[in-house]
Amino acid sequence: MLLKEGCAFCYEKSWPHFAKYGRQNLNQMTVAESDVWIAKPDILPAQPQGLHFVMRPKDHVLNYMSADTDSLGRFIYGIERRFGPVAIMKHGDVKEEAASVMSVRHDHTHLFPSVDIRVIDYVRDLIDSQGIPYQIIDAPDISYLVQLQKVFKGQPYLYVQHGGVGLFVNDEHEQLGSQQIQHAMQCHFNGATFNWKNIDSNPDLAKLSVERLSYYEEKFGKI
Repeated sequence: MLLKEGCAFCYEKSWPHFAKYGRQNLNQMTVAESDVWIAKPDILPAQPQGLHFVMRPKDHVLNYMSADTDSLGRFIYGIERRFGPVAIMKHGDVKEEAASVMSVRHDHTHLFPSVDIRVIDYVRDLIDSQGIPYQIIDAPDISYLVQLQKVFKGQPYLYVQHGGVGLFVNDEHEQLGSQQIQHAMQCHFNGATFNWKNIDSNPDLAKLSVERLSYYEEKFGKI
């Protein structure tokens, strides 16, 4: 397996707030896993019941544009069979040294099962408010790479897919900062945004992380 020293996904940290509030390391839970892919609950899920997952390749890759689309499709299908249709959201970057587009420099995708809104319209309103151009494309294939590979221009991007429709932003000038996706969904579910990077210094966020991941563990258990 190709790993990179210092990568938060290759070498997951032990979060002290779990032990502080009487729980084991809930971030070790796995939603789904294959030889290539792994999905886990987000460390601070936007959805109060913990249904917010981060899917990533096990190998350290900044951009997985050349991944096998069939294996990805099968992986996401397995998640949908368990949790229902997912909204797929991801930032993508092309330069290892850049820092504005992705919070963690390891290819990853956010999955939100059974969302009760038209996610494409919701995100489109957000993008429109910033005056950033985008494309709306047909996305009939659950393996979002099939659609994304057609529009990818070798530049940073934002991609959202839900209900057979995709939204693509070619973010050539890096106008979209990191965590735009998390913040958009946090606003929908909570009416406010929060930064997972502040868990260690913010007791309220630490408690929220434990509460939401505990709820997920108790209701949905482990694979």
